[in-house]
Amino acid sequence: MSLNHLKTWPINQKIITSIAILIFSILVFGGIAGLFIQEETNTLENSSVGTRVTQLAQDHLDEKVNDVNFFKEIHQLIQETDSSILNKAFYVQIAYNLIVFMGLSLVLINLFQVNELKSLTFKNKSVFLFLVAFVLAMNVPQIANDATYINELIGLDALQEFFLGIDDLADKESLISQYILLLPNADRGWIITVIGLALIPAVGEELMFRGYLMNLFSQKSNYHNGIAFSALIFAFVHFNFTNFFYYFVLGVVMGYVYYWGKNLFFPIVIHFLNNAMVVFGYLYAISNDVSDELNYSYTIMPYITLGLSMLIFYLNFKRNKHIIQ
Repeated sequence: MSLNHLKTWPINQKIITSIAILIFSILVFGGIAGLFIQEETNTLENSSVGTRVTQLAQDHLDEKVNDVNFFKEIHQLIQETDSSILNKAFYVQIAYNLIVFMGLSLVLINLFQVNELKSLTFKNKSVFLFLVAFVLAMNVPQIANDATYINELIGLDALQEFFLGIDDLADKESLISQYILLLPNADRGWIITVIGLALIPAVGEELMFRGYLMNLFSQKSNYHNGIAFSALIFAFVHFNFTNFFYYFVLGVVMGYVYYWGKNLFFPIVIHFLNNAMVVFGYLYAISNDVSDELNYSYTIMPYITLGLSMLIFYLNFKRNKHIIQ
């Protein structure tokens, strides 16, 4: 049976249906993924490793452990955990991302977009802009820290406990458990980890939020509103109010990079590098000759770099507007 009639649906109906399908898929497949690794998760929580996760979480919240020693402690916990538990969770996470974001976005694009996959833009092949995207991504960590502070300042982190029943300690424990399950171990090197933890989520989420939803929202209003609304959904579906403002800001930045750059690979590069920095920060921290804090003194340079990078993308858009539309 042909589903071409879906392409003629009113834009509001497409938006509501798409968001409903996305949230439903996240909840259903997230639940299925949880069931697949429930036994492994329970084993981890009930072991001595689980007890030490709680202690490490509390120490990090109390600032008794800096980021380097935090990652070194996680490295020790990974070494003491059965690698079969770790690898099963890792590959279940990959399957989840492939289905919910990459696979679903391609299905929705083909169902609702008149031009189907041609609606995705890869027109601008500028090597210079790829380098600008790379430089921009390198300055995201400090901006992320500041966004988290603003998140706390305006009280968004309180919603985490109000809606999800997760306090700061439980949130930190969850983060450490994810690191233990997903970071490199003796049987899974950093290359496979970067592909599964950074590349696949970056491609899938950018296809969904910038490639599809941003385009869809923009058809309803304009690209500025499309960027804002898609960033809002991007932040919401992470179900992490502790970092809600950060996800929103990151979504807005990647939205404008896509709109002004006219190539979905640009935000994919930024998203990939942002994800990969967790792995590289971990590998740096566990190096034998590293003992200092990972954080550097505060500087406005990341914001200057961000501003200049965005200006370059905007000027490229204005200069090549008629060429790469």
